[in-house]
Parts: sequence; structure tokens; C-alpha cells
Amino acid sequence: MSWAARVLFVVFVLGLIVGAPKFVSAYGATLELWHPFGDGTMFDALEQEIKHFNDEQDEIYVELVHQADQTAAQYDKLITAIAVGAPPDLAIIDRFTTASWVERGGLMALDQLGNQIGLRREDFFPATWDESVYKGQLWAVPLQTNTRVLYYNKTLFLESGLDSQRPPETWDELDQFALRLTSRQGDNYERFGFIPWIGQGHLYTYGFLAGGAFYDPETEQVTPDHPRIVDALEWMHSYATRYGAPATVRAAMGNVNNAFWNNRLAMLTQAGGFLSQTRGRAPDLDLGVARLPYPQGGEPGGWLGGFGLVIPRGAKQRVEAGKVIAYLASPESQLRFALTASQLPPRIAAAIDPSITGDSHVQVLLNDLPDAKHRPPIPVGDRYWTELYTARDAALNGTMPAAAALQQTRDLIQAELNQYLSKN
Repeated sequence: MSWAARVLFVVFVLGLIVGAPKFVSAYGATLELWHPFGDGTMFDALEQEIKHFNDEQDEIYVELVHQADQTAAQYDKLITAIAVGAPPDLAIIDRFTTASWVERGGLMALDQLGNQIGLRREDFFPATWDESVYKGQLWAVPLQTNTRVLYYNKTLFLESGLDSQRPPETWDELDQFALRLTSRQGDNYERFGFIPWIGQGHLYTYGFLAGGAFYDPETEQVTPDHPRIVDALEWMHSYATRYGAPATVRAAMGNVNNAFWNNRLAMLTQAGGFLSQTRGRAPDLDLGVARLPYPQGGEPGGWLGGFGLVIPRGAKQRVEAGKVIAYLASPESQLRFALTASQLPPRIAAAIDPSITGDSHVQVLLNDLPDAKHRPPIPVGDRYWTELYTARDAALNGTMPAAAALQQTRDLIQAELNQYLSKN
């Protein structure tokens, strides 16, 4: 090979190297991030942001590892990895399970890291941050969030003689609107105006709106039998008295989302992600979005939830993990994540960007975030969630009065919580 040919060959090879995409071996460190997202917009958003991170620097390469989707298997795998000393460097968990992870010895506190990378509570919507605080320490950094709002069909409002630009603002109005929007042919319902327990109609939703509290941090007592929560459940039961128990309504309505999209349900309590679903499945529906009504003596604001970034106990590359968290918690990353995943950014600076505030429906969701509540950050939070469903269904089905069902929940959950409190 001639000298000129050798030069051309070297230039060609260098061109391939420079122009080639980065490979893991080109980075100084490789981190694993375990996540619960299967196919869908949440995974798309996470994959997008990790690609941005990997492409923008060559110090750290993040590899996404999918674990079981929001099931006990996800928790079992992570706890096992921690126990044998082989945890991932980063993980994503449901924020309201943070306290149970802490009690199981699964997480590292992030207060010092937060100070180092400039994360402050005042930069986030309060409930998204506070949901990740347990025993006065921060354990997870919010990744995204969503709140609950009222979706309604403007066409059905007009057909029923209601102002389509004025959704109900109180529970009394909601009850009146529901009656006017309900259509019945003989014994069969052709259309329901509103059913409180479907969609995102958890007792948390209406208990918070009624002004109830589910936990007293001062006394460390769960309070599902708070008088305002009992009132909320009795109000929900009034709909079961009028339209039938949940199984009866479900048989008449079929799939809840389809019922709304096909004009067989006029109003629905749902989370923010339902907005993009509706636009995709029912693009011609004249959609209204409003903050949830609340009763006299209650207070505005749905409840929010979402996922958080955590560093498992025993993680070896904590400094590098902190840099990834700093990136994913930045306003720029959280805005892109929210837009791709059809979620809301917990970072306030991202939530005021024109690319997200320009959507009037999304703006309703954003307006709710400052007032939104969060589920109690206690180590039995997941069990509490399940038992509130049990109490709700007992009341709706008429097998127990609301007060008695909620007192039973209180006794059961408090007994389990006391086991943790006695250890501390």
C-alpha cells in the first residue's frame, strides 16, 4: 500500500471513530437505572431523557433495566439485590411507597445530595416533594406527577340545558347536574350523568376535597374515620342508592372510558393522562376539563401521585447517580419528560413554560397542583390504599355503614403501623 493510500485509510478509520455513536466502553462509568415502565409513553419519555443524558456527555453512561411493572415482583427484585449487595445505582419507585422502602432499609437519604446539586423544596410543587419526605428526610426526587380533575362532555351539557362553559363547582351542583345529564329508558340507563367511584374516584379523591385528613403526623395515628371523610363516603353512597351498587352500574355502563368517549357518561373524575387518551380515542368529542367540585366546608385540590428517583442502599456509584438525578430533575428535562409522557412536571419552572401552559386543558391541571394533596408517607401506605378500597366498597354495597367501615380500616391499619413505630 502506498504512503498516500495509508494516509487515506487512516483518515477513513478516524472518520468512522469520530462519527460513530458513543458506546458504553467510551464512558468513564456505567450506571444501571431500574424502572417499572413497560411499553408506553412513560417509558418513551424516560428513554428519551436518558438518551439526551448519554449523548450530552461522556463521563457517565446510563443503562435502563426494566423490572416488573408496578407489582410486588418489582419490589422483591430490588430488595433482593440490595440484600445481596448488588443493587442498581438508581431506581424509580412510586413516591407514596417511599416510607415502606425506608423501613425495609432499601434507600439512601438524599438531603445532602439535594443540597449539593441545588434541589430545594420551593422549586417543586409542595405535595410532590413532601410525598417523598419521611422522618424529616428526603428519600426520592420527583420525576413527574399528575392530579385528578373533572372531565365533561360539553355537547351533552348543551343538550341538557346546561351552560357548557360553566362546570359544577360544588357537590350540590354536581348532584344537580348529574341528575339532568342522566338519561333513562324504562329500567335501563342510556346515559349516566356522573358516578363518583369510577375512574379516579378513590376515597382519597373525595376525602381530601371534603376537607378530611387521612393521617395525623403529630399523634402518628391514621384517621380514615375523620368526620369529613365519613361525610365523603356517605355522599358517594348516595349515588349507589340512586343508581345501584358498583356491580350494577358496571354492568349497565361497561368500560368506563369507552362510556365517556361514546356519550354514555357525561362527567368523569380522572387523572391528567386521560386527556391525551381522550384526544386520541375521541378527537371529535367537545371536551371540557375543570377542577373537581368540593362541598361546603371542603377545600379545592385533587390528590397527586407519581414516581421518584432513588438511590438504593449500598449503591456503589453515588456521586455519578447524583449527577443523573440532577439532570432528570432539571426544568429542561422535566418539561420534555412531561410533554412526551402526557404527564405534569413537578418542577415549577418547567410547569410555567409556554410550551405546556399554552394548552388550556393542561392549564386546568397545572392550576390544581399548588392545592393538590398527597397520600400519607407512612410505611403501611400501600396497605392503607387497599383497605380504603375495601371500606369504600363495603359502604357502597351496603354491607357496612360508612362510619363503621372506616373505623374498621383505622383499627387494622393502625395496628400494622404500630409495629413499625414500636421499632423506632
